[in-house]
Parts: sequence; structure tokens; C-alpha cells
Amino acid sequence: MLKKSLLAISLAAAVGTVNAGTLNAGGTVVAGTTNPQKISNQSGLLVASLAPVTMTVGSTAAVRSNYTTLDKVKVTITGATLSASSNATIATSGLAGVVAVDPTYPDTTTILFDVASAASAPAAGSTITISGIALALTAGQNVSMTIEAISSVAAVVIDSASGAALTFANEFAATATTKADAVISFDRLTFSGPTGHSTTADVVTVNITDAALDIGDITSSGFVTTATLNGDFSFLDANGDGDLGDTGDGTITSSDGTVAVATGLQKATITSSSAGSKSFTVTLPATSKKVQVPAGSYSADASVKYTTAAGTAGTVAVASGLAAGSWTLDGSTRTLQFMPFGSAYANSITVTNTSTVSGNVTVTITGNGKTTAATVVGTAAAKSVTQVGPAVAALAAANGITEGYVSVTTNAANAEIVGIYYAKADGDRVLTK
Repeated sequence: MLKKSLLAISLAAAVGTVNAGTLNAGGTVVAGTTNPQKISNQSGLLVASLAPVTMTVGSTAAVRSNYTTLDKVKVTITGATLSASSNATIATSGLAGVVAVDPTYPDTTTILFDVASAASAPAAGSTITISGIALALTAGQNVSMTIEAISSVAAVVIDSASGAALTFANEFAATATTKADAVISFDRLTFSGPTGHSTTADVVTVNITDAALDIGDITSSGFVTTATLNGDFSFLDANGDGDLGDTGDGTITSSDGTVAVATGLQKATITSSSAGSKSFTVTLPATSKKVQVPAGSYSADASVKYTTAAGTAGTVAVASGLAAGSWTLDGSTRTLQFMPFGSAYANSITVTNTSTVSGNVTVTITGNGKTTAATVVGTAAAKSVTQVGPAVAALAAANGITEGYVSVTTNAANAEIVGIYYAKADGDRVLTK
């Protein structure tokens, strides 16, 4: 027992402690991190050749001094196996006197280099670089790697680095970079905002990006990108014949290519042979046609059709149901500064709409430390007076509000909003402003 303990102490003194270095699989080394290559999920590759993989020698003095006992460099692969085409080589920088012979392969995931001992301790930042590794891959399976510097003293590991060497990622992505944000004017024939917005058109842009990953074999042959804008565009058909293109109809156009509008006018599609931004410009029908513009929300889809270098064709749905904005109705708001609720009071809130267009009446109530969500309590019909007092009182009761102020918004032009309450006990009426 005594001799064994002394031997263990002697080995520890000889080889120091293992230091986790940096593993770099191509690109700039960032201390303490791994820098893996990326391979396209769409590539279809079964064999991939890695860029040189570098281990940066640890800076711990005890580790560096023990590189003079360097005997072997071992590479262990996880997540893939070595391809028959693999032809691994080793190179060193800053390790004076190290000479490597051809590697051996103990199994399909291990490379072992026999090396001569270094003539002297290396400087911090010296490197061991392994090149020529080719891997047999499983689609979507990330690959990690460990490089170990092994001492001639009892095969103790002097230094090591582990990390991701190759990761799979989607080649393509899509975002809605410009969203529908128009506000429909009171006449429902044009847009009234936001500031700087056209009164007759709105734009939605879908950007399809190609990550151009480190490893992939997508070719330009058969490369097609598709961006689709979904929504109800039937109002653009001013004469109701089921399609667009007649005089006075609204349009969906793009500077990025021809737009195809589907039968039923529920979606429009831009198709091109490149990635990048695809902008839909939706232009309203001529105001002379008196077509009301409806409020509505929009979504976008994107897909890419591609061909691999091996001639295999594929299509990937890059995005589905991207939020692409919405059109909202313009409205006027009146705040009734005080309104009591409960069985002791009666309430009257009327909305007089003198326009020819109806609009929703939406309220929020703030009181008793609470604010209700904006709630539609009625519709102000054209050329009419609408009573929403009972609905407002019911909203207050449902939220435990006994008194507060009421914000009333109506999506109709020239609407007048009046609120009155009175106490049932004495019949006093109060006009609230």
C-alpha cells in the first residue's frame, strides 16, 4: 500500500493536472469555447470532410512542462464514424521536436498518432492540428470530438480539449420584416395612417435568408424561393367577378417578381430564383368604386425548392403562419371622467353616429385599482343612436368595479358620445364629461 501511494504521488508530480484546452473546428479560436462547423440539414450529404480541427495547448505551467513527455495524440469522435476516405494527418505549432508517424485506427471512432517527445516545453498558445478527417454521418446527428495529449509516463493524459466539431442547422429561414400596419379611415375607402403611410397602399415584406453554411451542396440549379401572403383580399375585386385586373380593382404587386393571386383571393404568392426580400404591395380599389376596406390580419409562409449536387431535389417549408401585421379601423375616443355603477344607479351611454358607415363601440373602464381589457359593447349603426349603457354596467359588475372613468371608442366618423347617470334614490341626473 505504501509503495503504491508513493508511486501515485510521483506520477502526479511528473505529469501535473489535465487542462481543458480550446477545440476549434475552423475559423477564429475563442478562448474557452468550441467553434464547430455547420452543415445544412438540406444538403443530404452522407460523408463530410472536416476543416482542420485545432487544440490550443493549455496555459497551465505544469501542463506545458509535461509536453516533454508527449507520446501520443488521441482523437475520439462521438456522433459519427470515420469514413473510408478519411486520411488524417497531424501538425504542430510551438512543439519543438515533435514528429508524427502515420496514424492507427483502434476502431471506427478513434484516431491515434504516435509522436516523438517535444524537445522542450511549449509556449502557451501552441497548437495541435488534425486535418484530413472525413466522417460518415447520420442526418441531423451533431458530431463532437475530444483531442488528448498522452504522456509516456503511465499513459497519463497531459492535456485535452473537447467540444462540438460539426452541427446540423437549417440552411434557410424567413421573417416578416415589414408588416401590415395601415389604419383604415372613417370612410372605409382609404388609409388614414400611420404618419408617412400611403393613403392607398400598404406593404408587407418577407425576407428569406440563406445561411450559406460551412458544409452543404445546394446548387443554383432548380433553386426556387416562394413567399406567400395569406388574408382575405376579396374586397380588392371591385366589380365582384372573382378576379383582379379590371379597371378600378385593387392590386397586389411586387418589385421582386410577378405576384400570383390564388382563386378565391385568399392568398398571393411571389416566386423567384433567389433568396432575399419579397415585398407585397397591396393597393386599394379606386375610391370611385366605393368598396369598403375591411379590418383584418395577415400571415405569411415561405418555402425553398432546391437541388443537391448529387441531383436530389427537395423542398423545405421555411416558415408557416408568420405574423405579418393587421389593418385596424380609425376611431374617435371620448372619456367619461366619472361613472358610478351598481344597483343604486342607472346609466345611459349613447353613441350617435351621423355617418353612413357603422362601427364597433369599444370601452375600457378604470376604477377600484383595476382596468378592464378593451371590450366591444355594441355596434353604432349608420345614421342612428346606440345605447351601450347596460352593456358597460355589466362589464363593470363582471370586473368588480363600482365607480371609475370610462373610455369609449367608436369606429365611425362624426360620432357623438354622451354619458348620463342618476341615483335611483332621489332621481338626480348627472351629465358626465
